[in-house]
Amino acid sequence: MLVKLGADLSVMFGTPILVRMGVLSPSVNAQLEKAVLARAAVEQGVQVSNVGGWQSRPDFFDWHEPEIAKLGTEIDWAVQQFVSAGAAPTGTAGKNQKPLKLWKAGWVNVNRPGDYNILHNHPGQDLAAVYYVKAGRSEDPAGGRLELRDPRSAAGFCSFPKLFSAEPLRITPEPGMLVIFPAWIEHMVHPHHGPENRISIAINIKLLDFNE
Repeated sequence: MLVKLGADLSVMFGTPILVRMGVLSPSVNAQLEKAVLARAAVEQGVQVSNVGGWQSRPDFFDWHEPEIAKLGTEIDWAVQQFVSAGAAPTGTAGKNQKPLKLWKAGWVNVNRPGDYNILHNHPGQDLAAVYYVKAGRSEDPAGGRLELRDPRSAAGFCSFPKLFSAEPLRITPEPGMLVIFPAWIEHMVHPHHGPENRISIAINIKLLDFNE
């Protein structure tokens, strides 16, 4: 897909990303944190891409807390906007469009000091997302950052990677931040450095009725 920048200048192979702040209020995040820590205290975690920390089973959206339903609604709306912006002409995204049917599964990551997630992607999914319940104060500016890698394998060979956006995108987490990107993008989480937990919700998303 070409994204027009001017009469004779376009961007090809563009990769969309959504970064939204303040998706849920601090009070709702506090309730989510309480629910997560209660679950982590009694349930054994799993290990997938995480090195250290506690990761729940991918049943987050089956939990019964009302705050989870609220987050699910916000994610559904954000996915609708994300997909519409990529498929519709400028100015028409999200208007008079039938809501997408989608499937999603989420799991919790509680990263303590030194914990991180190795480089990975989400095979078999359409979109991946992460929501930050708690960022966790870090003593290292790079601590806990989400890193997204350029999917163009040869892009880093150029002499000026910044010119062609070939360098990794590193996002510093903040409470209430939602990030959505294509699931095939390789990503990782840098080691968390700080006295507080960093709590995030990772999400897999499949689009069930998307029409190009």
